[in-house]
Amino acid sequence: KFLLYVVDSDAQFVTWNNFAACLTQTMSKKMKLLSKQSKKKEKKFHTI
Repeated sequence: KFLLYVVDSDAQFVTWNNFAACLTQTMSKKMKLLSKQSKKKEKKFHTI
């Protein structure tokens, strides 16, 4: 897909970059949420 976007036009290349950036942002947010949840679980485990 990446190569196709590059070959087609600069505009599509830009949109693909934006799409990738959005993906990475959402992924990092999900990872942060997961890490927060895991930390909470660890704390609960320690209190037990």
